[in-house]
Amino acid sequence: MEQHSQQKPFNILFPVLFCLALLPVGFFQERLVVMMIEMTGVFLSLSLFAAFWNTREFSAHHPLAVLKSAFLGMACFDLLCLLSGYASSFVSNPGLLAAQSHSVGRLLQALVILAIPIIFIGQTRLSKRLTQVVLNGGSIVGLGWIGFSQTIPSSFSNPIIGQWIGCLGMMSLMGAAGFWFRYRRREGQFPYRHFPVSLGLLFLAFMMSLFPGLAGPWKRIPALLQLLSLYYLYPFLVQDILLEPYRKLKQAEGVMQINEERFNAFFDGAGVGILLVNPQEKIVGSNPAVTEMLGYEKQDFQQFRYSELLFPDDRKAGRYLFGELISGKLHKYHSENRFICQSGEPIWGSVTVSGLWDMSHQNHYAMVIIEDITKSKQVEEELAAEKERLAVTLRSIGEGVIATDTSGNIIFLNKAAEEIIGWSQAEAAGRSLYEVFYLIHDQTSEQYTDLHEQIMQADGSMEMNRNAILVDRELRERLLQLSGSPIRNSNGNMIGTVLVFHDHTEQQKIEEELFKAAKLESLGILAGGIAHDFNNILAEILANVQLARAMYKKDRDISKYLKDTETAIERATGLTKQLLTFAKGGAPLRKTASIANTIRDTTEFALRGTSAVAEFDIPDNLWAVDVDQGQISQVINNLVINAHQAMPNGGTIFVKAENIHVKRGSLIPSGKYVKLSIQDQGIGIPEEYLAKIFDPYFSTKAKGNGLGLATSYSIIKRHEGHIDVESKPGQGTCFTIYLPASEHYLSLPNDATDVFITGEGKVLLMDDDLNIRYLIGQMLEYIGYRVRLAQDGDEMLELYRQAIESDDPFDVVILDLTVPGGKGGREVIAELRAMDPKSKAIVSSGYSNDPVMADYQKYGFCGVVSKPYKINELAEAINKVASKKQLKLALDPAQGAEMA
Repeated sequence: MEQHSQQKPFNILFPVLFCLALLPVGFFQERLVVMMIEMTGVFLSLSLFAAFWNTREFSAHHPLAVLKSAFLGMACFDLLCLLSGYASSFVSNPGLLAAQSHSVGRLLQALVILAIPIIFIGQTRLSKRLTQVVLNGGSIVGLGWIGFSQTIPSSFSNPIIGQWIGCLGMMSLMGAAGFWFRYRRREGQFPYRHFPVSLGLLFLAFMMSLFPGLAGPWKRIPALLQLLSLYYLYPFLVQDILLEPYRKLKQAEGVMQINEERFNAFFDGAGVGILLVNPQEKIVGSNPAVTEMLGYEKQDFQQFRYSELLFPDDRKAGRYLFGELISGKLHKYHSENRFICQSGEPIWGSVTVSGLWDMSHQNHYAMVIIEDITKSKQVEEELAAEKERLAVTLRSIGEGVIATDTSGNIIFLNKAAEEIIGWSQAEAAGRSLYEVFYLIHDQTSEQYTDLHEQIMQADGSMEMNRNAILVDRELRERLLQLSGSPIRNSNGNMIGTVLVFHDHTEQQKIEEELFKAAKLESLGILAGGIAHDFNNILAEILANVQLARAMYKKDRDISKYLKDTETAIERATGLTKQLLTFAKGGAPLRKTASIANTIRDTTEFALRGTSAVAEFDIPDNLWAVDVDQGQISQVINNLVINAHQAMPNGGTIFVKAENIHVKRGSLIPSGKYVKLSIQDQGIGIPEEYLAKIFDPYFSTKAKGNGLGLATSYSIIKRHEGHIDVESKPGQGTCFTIYLPASEHYLSLPNDATDVFITGEGKVLLMDDDLNIRYLIGQMLEYIGYRVRLAQDGDEMLELYRQAIESDDPFDVVILDLTVPGGKGGREVIAELRAMDPKSKAIVSSGYSNDPVMADYQKYGFCGVVSKPYKINELAEAINKVASKKQLKLALDPAQGAEMA
C-alpha cells in the first residue's frame, strides 16, 4: 500500500492540477467532459486487455485466455459505439441509426462483461479453485461499472438517479471484491487507499447532481468529479489488482528462470549420465555425459524407451521397478544394470532413479542417474578370479594354511590344514583360533594362548624356531614347524593374520633314524679314545683308593685321595655321558647352562690323537643357553671331526664363541644369541654343493655317509637355533651356529665349594638298587631331610598312603623311572596323583634319552635329575620342587654373566 502511494504518476497533486486544467473546458463544453469519461472507459478496457495479453504463461485452454478475447471485443464495441454516437451529434437531424447503435453498443458491452465470470466459472474446477473464481470474477465484474452505468438507468423513471445508482452499485460491488482480493493477497494489510477517495468523489458528484441550485457552468462540476474519481480508480483497478500480481508473477518467472539455468548447468555439467524419462518410459532429455557414455546422439535418445537401453536380461526387472516408481510405491530406487551402447557393447552402470513430483504430488518425470562402473566390475571380477586362484593354490599346497581376522577368529583354512588339525573349513569358520588350533609347548605342554597377538604385533613374518606340538581333534599329537605373518590391506591397516605350518612328525621319525646312523659313523673314531681314557680313569681311581686305604691304616689324612677319586669319577661320568649322547634320540633334555666348557671339552676330546690343534676364542661372560649339553656336544663333535677330515696334513681349527644381538629383518628371529664358529684350513667345499651340505646321505668324502651334518642341522633346529656354512675351495670352511640366549638365570655351580646344600622336610625315595637306595638315603639324611625308602612302586604307594592317614605326608617323592619286574615311576605317577593331586614327584633315571626325562611335566612330574648326580644337585632339585623357587643366586644373561 505504501509503495503505490509513493508512485509519481498517481501523486495527489497530479489529479488536482489535471482537474483545474479541465475545469474551464468543462464550463463551456459539457459534452467534452462526457466524451472524456467515455474515453476513460475505453482506455480501461484497452489497459485490461493489454495486461492480460502480456501474461504469456496462460495456455490456449486456460480460462483467462478467454478474457483476452472478451476484453478486446468489449473495447472494440465500446469504441465503435462512441464513434457512431459522436458522429451523429454533428448531423443536424440525428437519425435512428445513431441512437440505436449507441444503445446496442452499450448493451453488448454489458453482456460481455456479465458473461466473463460465467465463462470463467464454467471452465474452472470449483472443488480446487473456488476462491480464485470468487476473487477474480468479482473484480472483473466490477470493471464493468461504466457499461452498467449506461444501461441500468433505463430501468428507472429518473435517468439521472438510475445512472448514479448503477454507478454506485457497481462501484460498491467492485470495491468489495477488490477489498477481499487485496486483503487475502496481502495477508491482512489494509487495501489500497485510492479506492475510498474515488468512491468519495463519486458520491459527492452524485449528491451535487441532485442539488437543484446548480445552474450554468456549475452543473458541470459533478461530471468533473466523476472524471476525477475515475482517475483515482484506475491505479486501483489496473495497477494494484492486475499489474501487481503480474509483477509478482514476473518475479517468480525470474526466479524460475534462474533455477532452470542452474538446473541446466548441473544437468549438462554433471560427470554422471542423466536421463529424463516421462511416465510412458519415453526419454525426453539427456545430458552430454550419458551421450558420451552410451555413444548415442542427443536426438537419438528420443527414439528409445528407457528399458530398451538396458541389457535384455535386465529389462524385466528394470520395467518393474520403473512402474513401481511411477505408481508412487517407490520414491527412489538403486540398482546395477548393464546398458547397450550404440556400438552394441554392454557396459555396467550404477543406476539411481528418482521421481520428479509437482505440487499435486503427481509424478510427471523420472530422473535416471547412471554412473559407469564397468572398470569397477572388471576389477571385482579380476579380484574374484584372483581369489579363486589363490584358494585353489592354497588348497593344493602341502603346508597347512589358516587365516584369521583381527579378533583371532578363523576365516579360512586349506585342505592340508583340514587334514592336519581334523577340522573342516565349514566347521572351523568363525571359531577362535585357540579352539581349533590347539598348540602346546613341546617342553612344558602349556598351550600357546598368545600366538595370534604375537603375530599381530610382528612387523613381518614371524617364524617359530621351535618344534611346537599340535593336539588335533582326535587328541593325537603332531610336531609342527610354524610361521605366521600379519595381513595388511592396501592402506597398511591390519585386517588379520595367516599361519603356515608343516607336520614334522614323520620327519622327526626319519631324523631319529638318522641320529642312530650318524652314531655309527662316529663310534669308530671315539672307540679308541674312549677305551684309552676309561682305562686311565679306572687306574687313577684304583690308585687313589689303594693310597687312601694305606693312609687310613697310618691315621693320616685321606681327604686328598678321596677328592682325587671323586674327580676321576666325574671324568668317568663325563665319558659315560659322551657315550650316552650317541645312544640318545628324541627331544632334547634342556637345562640352562653355559656351553663354554662344553665347547672346549668336546673339541679337545674329538681332536685327541690327531694332528690337528684347536685355537679357542671364548669370552668369560658368554651368555647361558637352554640346551641339552649331550646333543650340543654331538653337534660340536661332528663339526670338529668334519674340520679335521678336511685337513689330512693337520692344521689349526679356530673355535670362536661370542654374544650377539640379531636385529629384525635377518634370516633368524630377532633377539640375543650365542654365536659359535668352527673354521678349518682345509680344502673347502665347492659352491654347487653348499645348498645340499645338510641333506641326509650327502657327503663330499669318499668314505662318509653324509649323516653327521644332517644330524647336526636337526639338533640345532630343535634348539630353536640356526646353523649356516661358508666355504671357498682351497681356503677352508666355516660352520656357524646360533643358539638363543636363555631367559632363565644360571645357578651357581654346586661344586664351587665343599659346603653342601641343606634342607628340611620329609622325602620318600624309591629305587630298585639297594646300594643306591641306601647311599642316597644316607646322603639326604646327612643334609637334613627325613627319609623313607621304597623298593618299587607298590611299596612307595603304600608308604605314601600311610603317611597321609597319619597326617604326616611327604613333601617330595623321588621315583626311579624304571624298575625291572615292578612298577617304576612311569607306571605309578598316575596312581600317585590320583591319591594326592597336590603330590610333588621328581623323576630320576640313568636313561636320559627316555621321553619322560625330556618332557617330565607332560607326564605329571615336577622335577628331574639324571644319574649319576651329586648330592647338591639332588638337594637343589628337592628344594626347588618343594618351594617352587630357585634357592641359589643367579646371573642375568643380559648382563653378559657366565659361570663355567
